[in-house]
Amino acid sequence: MKASNENFINALAIFNGGSTEEVNQIVDNDMVNEIVETQETLEDFVSARGKPFYYNNETEFGNVTQWENVQREKGLRKGSLYVAEYEDKTLSFFDGE
Repeated sequence: MKASNENFINALAIFNGGSTEEVNQIVDNDMVNEIVETQETLEDFVSARGKPFYYNNETEFGNVTQWENVQREKGLRKGSLYVAEYEDKTLSFFDGE
């Protein structure tokens, strides 16, 4: 499956409860603009960040891997990091600061 923000949003929504309401919340909160395309593979993320909380949780829109309580920098609010590796690129989303 090819990567797209729409596929990633749908995968996150299914991963986090599976409802249309979940998709709408992601879109309404403009979180779609915070999706990042990265050159890192899922294997690179695991090597750099350690064992994820959920690994390759399968959805029809892509497989979501999640790390919980991630902190980008000391003093910033922790959050969850979500990564989905597609055949053409990897997309990620971080809900902390």
